[in-house]
Amino acid sequence: MPNLSQIKRQRMLEFLNKIREEHSDDASLIAVNEIETELISKKYGLIWEEHEERVDVEMLTKIPVFLEVRDKEIITDETLSYNFLLEGDNLHSLKLLEKTHRRKVDFIYIDPPYNRGKDDFIYDDNFVDKEDAFKHSKWLSFMSKRLRIAYKLLHSEGVIFISIDDNEMAQLKMLCNDIFGDDNCIGVLIQNKLNAKNDTLNIQRNHEYILVYRKQANYISGTKEKPTLLSNAYKVKSILRDGNRYYYLNDSITTRGEGGVLNARQNLGYTIYYNPATKDKVAVCDYDVELAKTSNDADELYTDNVELISKGYAPIRPPKVRGQLGCWTWELDKFNSDKDLIVITENKRSKSYTVKKRTFVDKKQVYEKDGKLLYNHYSEGNSKSIIEFSTNDGSTVLNAVLGKSGAFNNPKNVDMIKYFLSIFPKKDALVLDFFAGSGTTAQAVLEMNRNDGGERKFILCTNNQNDICEKVTYQRVSNIISGYNYQGKKENILFEKELAFQDLSEGTVLLETIKTIESSNKDKFSEIITQFKDGVLKVIGRDNVSEKIEGIPANLKYYMTEFILKRSDDLDYSVNDRLLSHIVEMVQLEYAVNLNGTNYILVLSDEEADALFADSNKLINCRGLFISTSVLLTAKQERQLTEADIPVFTIPDYYFEPELLEVGER
Repeated sequence: MPNLSQIKRQRMLEFLNKIREEHSDDASLIAVNEIETELISKKYGLIWEEHEERVDVEMLTKIPVFLEVRDKEIITDETLSYNFLLEGDNLHSLKLLEKTHRRKVDFIYIDPPYNRGKDDFIYDDNFVDKEDAFKHSKWLSFMSKRLRIAYKLLHSEGVIFISIDDNEMAQLKMLCNDIFGDDNCIGVLIQNKLNAKNDTLNIQRNHEYILVYRKQANYISGTKEKPTLLSNAYKVKSILRDGNRYYYLNDSITTRGEGGVLNARQNLGYTIYYNPATKDKVAVCDYDVELAKTSNDADELYTDNVELISKGYAPIRPPKVRGQLGCWTWELDKFNSDKDLIVITENKRSKSYTVKKRTFVDKKQVYEKDGKLLYNHYSEGNSKSIIEFSTNDGSTVLNAVLGKSGAFNNPKNVDMIKYFLSIFPKKDALVLDFFAGSGTTAQAVLEMNRNDGGERKFILCTNNQNDICEKVTYQRVSNIISGYNYQGKKENILFEKELAFQDLSEGTVLLETIKTIESSNKDKFSEIITQFKDGVLKVIGRDNVSEKIEGIPANLKYYMTEFILKRSDDLDYSVNDRLLSHIVEMVQLEYAVNLNGTNYILVLSDEEADALFADSNKLINCRGLFISTSVLLTAKQERQLTEADIPVFTIPDYYFEPELLEVGER
């Protein structure tokens, strides 16, 4: 059957070519080219009218920067990394995070406006109502800009959870498919709200949804293997067999990342011995580790394990990097303890092998049959497709922490976000929420760290509309860190039983049991209630309590968004100088540290460097030195740093490079 749209489009393109022949002026050609671009653009997928936001217009003439609010800094332990609360429009914050956290964020949770046509979605300072003909287009324009930056921020093994309801569910899924790829949709979780009401058609909408996407398909899903490379030296590593020895087909591919050269990391040059028949593999240190510091000759360095080779094992060694001997990214002991997560595939035609690792998979969930993974972390492990978390519980928890009610409408459930964090395998994950609202994500991160000993960090972004950032988000995070007085109800389950049909037939006995429990506990609690829900009968004792909730040690920095004009009539005006005054905030944000001049020190000039090294006491407590690229250290100063074992970080030139180029100051 003919594609009628394609035929029509071809006819229109032919007509445009005739116009080109008749009108060769620049204005006509530009217009014709624009029409042609629209005609040949994607015809299947999500299409909407793009809208410009006030924040887009602002960035035409202004550069957003962060300014630290010192009196809101919270420090409980200088040895801990820092969390961040960023006040301002989240598009500005995301643009700045793109400079400091590209490919560094492990976990994102957001609860964006649902666009219900009421008072939840503001676009250009106005609420978008149901009658707005472009309500979906405005929402998609708004979300597309932010999600595209979120994609850039996610680590290659990162994941994003997005809460949404029916109003934009279909549109959001198509948008995410376009940004993340439909192959990277892990799934859609259904949240039973438990307290939904019927709408005007008498249909109960008691579901909300959480879309879950990964950054890229780099872990094994179902029976389909898509692993990542064990070594960071190659995107594709091939080795050629010659007798019992294997040689790499290409040893000149540039490594990505640091630590790819064996001379620099001598303990990571072990050989992987692999048996193609049994699929067994074992890592063996069969080389001179001390000699690896200087030698670049594999024949001089390595000694084949003859016993393993005689049993059919093939030696596989790290690929070369820029002509030098390379290394793996895993320690030898880690390889041998986690070798079930390693995939080695053989190309029998070229007699080559590829070594890869499985990621994003909980080791406890790995079960293999004929080399295929049967279960993965998200589909068959700890996760569920339907989750039940009451939206009322979110308000209850927030009210308890703040000590007042009505501060924020419909905050998310803390336990739900903790559940999402629990099914993500990294306990030191960097967590981002750029629709932070009341700060539920921060509380979930801190409580998870307390529960499992994790070292997760969070970055929250929210505006300060109606003082929400200062009086709700910040206050909540502050109370969780410092502790707070809790006043409310405390419950104890006195009796719990999942009822079967036989229990119902013996109702009299059950009622007597309940009466006995109520009678024996009536003086112990302020009230006793009987609850039957989801087939489970409970007798609960409640007390009004007032107690001090202990804080969870953490550090927090509070940033506000400010702006620097790109141009000024003042002849002495320098964008570079003004941006330089905000470099401290950027460095602290990227490295999650506090540049306090004692533990972490910033040096921006040769004079500052000379003053620092002249005072030997200042180097005693220094755990990190951040130096501008314009600073040139003397040989003596470099030796002092080496002897004191102080890590040195170069302040990146890339923070505001595009902006300085735009204004002609680069």
